[in-house]
Amino acid sequence: MEPHADEVVFDGPYFRIYKNGKVDRLHRPLLVAAGVDDATVVVSKDVVLDAGTGLFVRVFLPKVQDQETGKKLPVLVYFHGGGFIIESADSATYHNYLNSVAAVAGVLVVISIQSLIGSADATPSLVAMEPHADEVVFDGPYFRIYKNGKVDRLHRPLLVAAGVDDATVVVSKDVVLDAGTGLFVRVFLPKVQDQETGKKLPVLVYFHGGGFIIESADSATYHNYLNSVAAVAGVLVVSVNYRLAPENPLPAGYDDSWAALQWAVSAQDDWIAEHGDTARVFVAGDSAGGNIVHEMLLRASSNKGPRIEGAIVLHPFFGGSTAIDGESDDAVPKGSKLWAVACPGAANGVDDPRMNPTAPAGAPALEKLGCERLLVCTAQEDWLVARGRAYYGAVAASAWRGSAAWHETEGEGHVFFLRDPGCDKAKQLMDRVVAFISGA
Repeated sequence: MEPHADEVVFDGPYFRIYKNGKVDRLHRPLLVAAGVDDATVVVSKDVVLDAGTGLFVRVFLPKVQDQETGKKLPVLVYFHGGGFIIESADSATYHNYLNSVAAVAGVLVVISIQSLIGSADATPSLVAMEPHADEVVFDGPYFRIYKNGKVDRLHRPLLVAAGVDDATVVVSKDVVLDAGTGLFVRVFLPKVQDQETGKKLPVLVYFHGGGFIIESADSATYHNYLNSVAAVAGVLVVSVNYRLAPENPLPAGYDDSWAALQWAVSAQDDWIAEHGDTARVFVAGDSAGGNIVHEMLLRASSNKGPRIEGAIVLHPFFGGSTAIDGESDDAVPKGSKLWAVACPGAANGVDDPRMNPTAPAGAPALEKLGCERLLVCTAQEDWLVARGRAYYGAVAASAWRGSAAWHETEGEGHVFFLRDPGCDKAKQLMDRVVAFISGA
């Protein structure tokens, strides 16, 4: 990283900009799904114009059209503000404002969402939407997916800037690896380095979860969790902020993760060079991040490096077209829908070997996993538990020469340790992770 690359060049109440091009979006407004507005009776819908770039428009149709039969409405094309850096067409701010404009002015409103950070060339061109394109194909508590590829991210977590954590005294910083794609990592350095002078720390490269669709390395969820991991396990953590689908379909997220892993092992960063033991590299991830761990292990094996001592797979996101023993009725369609959004080009659909590593045909042999030790963690009430168990069983039964371990938490659901990190079972899971890294 160039000298002073992490220098703040703009610091405002809504976002912070660094010299290296990194942006901390400190405020993310509530997102609102299109539909009927109770107050104005304006009806809105989203139309995807370019699924590849994520360009869509939200169209608002007021009821006043019915007052004068045959009279059409003026069309107002609106561009939201935010310094080209924040805000969106589906934020509560603009959704509510343009509902009012449509109702009071009696106009049909089209608001575009442009590509952020300086890309102001996303001028909308209205196109006809295919029949039922706005049909919801997946509706969950965190995001909603439509047939046309549009995604409503219903929950955007609080973003946290890097710095010193008061509770753990862990210091973190962001390093931009590719300004063109937005790839960056957040590096966490614990204070335990001072306890044994000259002893370097294991390096843990972490991939966040979120179905390949939501979450980030700078969300409060992962920032706080990895502060704790760094402090308790005594490791230098590199948290990867890979590109998300559907705007960036896989393998973009895999490629970003691979680039970040290679960067970490290269010790180009001063913190890693001075404090990290790159002979002791671990990879870890939860949910979709656990899926990424598996892909990284195969890439490490086939590309002759880097050497990975251990891998930690937490509640991994795997699936398949046919239900397996212990899998719930809704797990197969749920996983299939999510994978279709994350990786629409997969030749075998949800049986793509990256999603179904135990697929009967086409999956690389598990004996090729590029690590020496593996810890698979599952949760009894997790909708993905059967796939996690099957993955561990297949690895343990394979000709892989490493050592595999399994840890299952009773009575808990998917990634419970992120939602309630202070509970006893989350602490037990943390202890298991720490013991695995230490070699116990």
